Amino acid sequence: MSGPGVPRAGGEHTGGEHTGGEHTGGEHAASEPRGRVSVRIPTILRSYTGGAAEVTAGHGTLREVISELDASYPGLAGRILDDGGRLRRFVNVYVDEEDVRFAAGLDTPVPAGAQVSVIPAVAGG
Repeated sequence: MSGPGVPRAGGEHTGGEHTGGEHTGGEHAASEPRGRVSVRIPTILRSYTGGAAEVTAGHGTLREVISELDASYPGLAGRILDDGGRLRRFVNVYVDEEDVRFAAGLDTPVPAGAQVSVIPAVAGG
């Protein structure tokens, strides 16, 4: 018997080390584990991430991503969301270069492999 998922006779290994899951290629960024998204953290919020400029979270809606980030980095959500649970007025969030305020807000889908950027608005004149 042969075919996908059936070991070859003699336990022959025909590829690189495989740690689980079926590889179909091109589904996610090479630097991100399967099912994860990268989140770019602005300098002013890096004290919450131990200085990390980029962290990862599971995919889902933006609301779910922020919730997971807050579980891993307590207090971070409070700097992105106001007391009513809405995006703070002077914080812009992008999912793959799309401003979520012009998408579905906190319900914007964040697929695996996406990049979320949190960018504080700059005021002045």
